[in-house]
Amino acid sequence: MCRSSSILHAGVFLNAGEVFALLRSGSVNASVSDLAPTPVREVLCRCCRNLVNHYTAASEPERARLFAEFVAEFESTHERHAQP
Repeated sequence: MCRSSSILHAGVFLNAGEVFALLRSGSVNASVSDLAPTPVREVLCRCCRNLVNHYTAASEPERARLFAEFVAEFESTHERHAQP
């Protein structure tokens, strides 16, 4: 079963210590915050931005605009709800 603190590497789940060792072996300086969960809003925005780029490159401006609007809505909703 996959736990949020695990990562797959070559088909094997690694714990946080093993992930840090793997990163250090590749000369990557990592911190504990690098293994923190990513908020859903950030994942959705990134996916939509990727689709904006894809549809823009494919000369489909209407679809690109649709996904750009999703990004704007996700971000504005977050701003409204994140403020006290």
